[in-house]
Amino acid sequence: MGIILLPLGALVIGLYLWAVVKGTRWAYRKFSIQGAIAAVVFFILLPTWDALINQYYYRQVLCEHPEVALQVYEKIVLPPGLYDEKGNPKLPDSFGDPKQLFLGRYVFDIRYKDEGSYPITANRHFYHGTYDVTTNRYLSKFEDYQPTGGWLWTNVFRLVLNTADYDWMMSRGPKQSCFDQTQFWRSFSDAKTKPFTVR
Repeated sequence: MGIILLPLGALVIGLYLWAVVKGTRWAYRKFSIQGAIAAVVFFILLPTWDALINQYYYRQVLCEHPEVALQVYEKIVLPPGLYDEKGNPKLPDSFGDPKQLFLGRYVFDIRYKDEGSYPITANRHFYHGTYDVTTNRYLSKFEDYQPTGGWLWTNVFRLVLNTADYDWMMSRGPKQSCFDQTQFWRSFSDAKTKPFTVR
């Protein structure tokens, strides 16, 4: 996979840098320094404009939704034996396995769906929360988003790579979240325990 990607990436980047140099020189000769500056700005924005808009939409719109925060809708009192000495619920390790429901009805649910339109508003919408399968309702929930739009120019790789290779290439790098890491794991833990914590 890397043997295929390396020369392809080098070729695409090399051709683009060649176009940047040629275009900037032409703009300088034609319009002097202002033309050269405009050409540089153009070549910077050409491959990144959609990613910049997608990031703005992600940070300023999606991550500002009110559901991107822990919501506890209902409290459940567990039998006394299911609390520790500090009053914290003792949840099984299997909490989250839909085949092993806690008390026959509760599960920690994680799911996502792809939303928006590529390349501007595309995103992956995550749902995390404690779910009651008997009522089809969340006891608690917090939501999160990851941007999946932008970088339209990278579709050139689709012409020469199979789908698996292309998806592998585009999945490299850290995954984004509306939360920092500490906030995410705190919300993740609280979404499990808060519905059963009666305090």
